[in-house]
Amino acid sequence: MSGKRATLDAEIRCFFGIFVNMRSVLFLFTSLLLSLMACQPIRFFDETPLIEFVAVEPGQVREGLDSLVLVFSFKDGDGDLGLEEGDTTNDITVIDRRNGEPNFGDIEYPYRLPFVTPPGQSKQISGEVRLTIQNTFRRPGLVQDTAYYHIQIRDRANRFSNKIVSTPVVIIAP
Repeated sequence: MSGKRATLDAEIRCFFGIFVNMRSVLFLFTSLLLSLMACQPIRFFDETPLIEFVAVEPGQVREGLDSLVLVFSFKDGDGDLGLEEGDTTNDITVIDRRNGEPNFGDIEYPYRLPFVTPPGQSKQISGEVRLTIQNTFRRPGLVQDTAYYHIQIRDRANRFSNKIVSTPVVIIAP
């Protein structure tokens, strides 16, 4: 019986040894995988800016008297928004398009984002931009006019965001 017991003990030790080795391999594999993942920044946002229309306040203005505020949100995966001091280009384009008709008296309003680059390893940023437009006007001969504002931004790597369009703004006589 001692021969069978010795064989059984050897089998148990062998099985236990394989189990311990498998646990060690699994532990080492998991540790290696976690180490590699820690080296790569996790990106939730694309490096190309993404904007979404939020609001236009108010929805009706008096020509030449009231200003309006366009509000949109942004997300950028590498945080390269805004221009450095001395850069004379614009990185926000707002086009005033009347009745949604392209090239019929379109007016372009240039704006600039402040220089933004967050500290740390992850450069992802998101937020909201509020642009004020003053001195709105009606086209000649109209009692009231309707404007739609088309907005796009550009980052420092020259990647353009998607284009968004505001809800209509009605411009009335003062």
